[in-house]
Amino acid sequence: MIAAHLVAVRYRSPGALPPFLDCNSGGPRSRTRTQGIRSRLLGRPDGHVRCPSLLRLGLDFRNEDPLQSVERLLDESGFRHREAAQEVLLPDLPRRLCVQTPGIVPLRVHRADPLDVLRQALMLGHCTAWLYDPARPLIWTRASLLRRVEIFDEEGFYA
Repeated sequence: MIAAHLVAVRYRSPGALPPFLDCNSGGPRSRTRTQGIRSRLLGRPDGHVRCPSLLRLGLDFRNEDPLQSVERLLDESGFRHREAAQEVLLPDLPRRLCVQTPGIVPLRVHRADPLDVLRQALMLGHCTAWLYDPARPLIWTRASLLRRVEIFDEEGFYA
């Protein structure tokens, strides 16, 4: 109360606050507000930042186990092991940023070409939640095979 009175005396009007006090209420409710983000940096085709989307990866296994399905497709396609499939199917793509994007429409495994499914499975096995790295060991887990990711060309970002 005394501080408010001193401020009013200093600024010569009883209700006037200096501009710097008008910006922060300091109450507990001001620290609990949230703001939703409705835009993203990656994938913008306009403006100064150019990170075009290169690939969208996602597989729909319906009710099948992803690991068993991919291993079965590997055998049916004539590959003796994962590394043999990588040599043939993995695209020549360097390390890239990726983002998990749940809105991607996945490739339906039971209807798609087995080689397309295996190509996506191999790429998903080299993805983390934010990076596609073909030099990293191929790791197939249920979680990695069920991810839906978008891979970006971030070189334009640094241009």
